[in-house]
Order: sequence, then C-alpha cells, then structure tokens
Amino acid sequence: MAGSPHARLTVVDPSTQIRYVLISAEEYARLEDLDAIRRGIACMEAGEGQPLHEVRNMIHNR
Repeated sequence: MAGSPHARLTVVDPSTQIRYVLISAEEYARLEDLDAIRRGIACMEAGEGQPLHEVRNMIHNR
C-alpha cells in the first residue's frame, strides 16, 4: 500500500467469506469529505439549509 496513495488491499475472512478492503487513512478521509460534499449539495438542491446572507447576518450579530 505504500507505493500508491490509492492502493487497496482486499482481504477475505475464510470463515465467513466476507471481503474487506483496507485503504489508507488519507484515502478514507478524502472519501468522507466527498460524501459530505455530496450530501450538502443534495440538501441545497432540496431547498434545505439557510441562504448565505442569513448565515452571515447571524454570525455578524453574535
């Protein structure tokens, strides 16, 4: 896994035949960030959240 930042190691548990994929902590963090961005975009497209000017006013008035 040290050779490539996106190297993955697949391991199979012989007793259950469940496959596990080991990835680097950096790749895991990157995938979590991408998931959070996708969820944020989905919320925005669904009309959830607050408009930017409201958030700025809320922060400014603290």
